[in-house]
Amino acid sequence: GAALLTSADWEITGSSYGANKNAGTGTVTVFATATGNYSGKAAKTFTIGQKPLSDGALTLTANQPYDGAAKTPIASVMDSATNLVLNTDYIVEYKRSGVGTTDFTSAGAITVTVNFTGNYSGSAEKPFVIAKADYVGITHNTLSATYTDLNTLADVTGLSQHYSWVSDTTKLTVLQTSYAAKYNADSDNYNDFNLTVTVNVAKADYVGITHNALSATYTDLNTLADVTGLSQHYSWVLDTTKLTVLQTSYAAKYNADTANYNDFLFNITVNVARAKVAKPASTAEGLIANGGEQSAGIADHHAYTATDDKKTKAGEYTAVVALKDTANYEWADGTTADLNLAWSIGVRWQNIAALCSGGVILLLAITEIIIGVRGKRKRKGAK
Repeated sequence: GAALLTSADWEITGSSYGANKNAGTGTVTVFATATGNYSGKAAKTFTIGQKPLSDGALTLTANQPYDGAAKTPIASVMDSATNLVLNTDYIVEYKRSGVGTTDFTSAGAITVTVNFTGNYSGSAEKPFVIAKADYVGITHNTLSATYTDLNTLADVTGLSQHYSWVSDTTKLTVLQTSYAAKYNADSDNYNDFNLTVTVNVAKADYVGITHNALSATYTDLNTLADVTGLSQHYSWVLDTTKLTVLQTSYAAKYNADTANYNDFLFNITVNVARAKVAKPASTAEGLIANGGEQSAGIADHHAYTATDDKKTKAGEYTAVVALKDTANYEWADGTTADLNLAWSIGVRWQNIAALCSGGVILLLAITEIIIGVRGKRKRKGAK
């Protein structure tokens, strides 16, 4: 076999490796020494591999907010403490949503990719974000609407361009005046500005409300509050109003939703029947004149008055009983005419003949004749 040379037979000079610094194929040359037993030189090639780098080699400038000016991300690429050179050691690509871009102004995420080359292999990738800006001090004028059972914010007119409701299905009510809205004239570059917009909702008016006629019977004290049969959500404008037979129309109102509707005012018919009053009779029996006032015995009642029912002297009389208010009262038989009730006071007779003779008084006779039969018969026959 071949003899193994010793270091006395060959040498490697400083130029033996040539420029074997960069990745690629390198060459080494061995020269025979002048003092050895050999002459000439020998050369061999070898491979210098690329140094692999990854995301840790890449640093980007901080994310920036949108302001309408270009915000180009600056990449710093290093191999440990060594700054690598753009387009020599690496090339840079910028993409938005996977598509190459040169837009460094609009808000959004930009993916910065460094592909290593030359003496380096691999790639590094990091995001750079141009954040959406925030609006400041956005307001809106007050809006108006009229309540309905179905309307929502979507039905409100007058909302300016670039404004919208957070939920346009929100039901409008009179009591609520503040509603959530948002503003955005450039949604690509600005966040929504949330605000509240005042919507003054006017109460609605009912239409065509009616009520069936009601009935009651007159009394001295009853009012609309005593009338039964008034349906739910209906009420009287003034429930202390006195009921009368002659008046049939009474002010009422309807409201099933006082928060969102105005009262609907209209009239309800209340048919008031006249109150029935039992016909009185004279209860005077066998009255005899006694020098004092005597009565026909007609019972007191708030609904009628009696005249000629009190007398002192004996005689035959006719008491007149009249209803005080024929508009609202009637006799039990439905009539209203005055009643004539016959009654009488009988005569008491005392015949005294006194003889005065010698101081002696002679009582001749005392006779009492009671005349009351005729009057009594008349009363029994009266109707």
